[in-house]
Amino acid sequence: MPSQEFAAVFAPYTRRLSAEVLPPSEKATIAAAQRDVGDEDTELPQRAEETTS
Repeated sequence: MPSQEFAAVFAPYTRRLSAEVLPPSEKATIAAAQRDVGDEDTELPQRAEETTS
């Protein structure tokens, strides 16, 4: 599916999820989550070409 068609189909759902379904996150919550996320993917089952290290 071309990206323009994908956006036309799914963008309304994305907007609704962001605005109505998911609660807004506080900036402190987002910052804490960003600190917890490292650039390691050892816990994910991936092929060698999919790793970040």
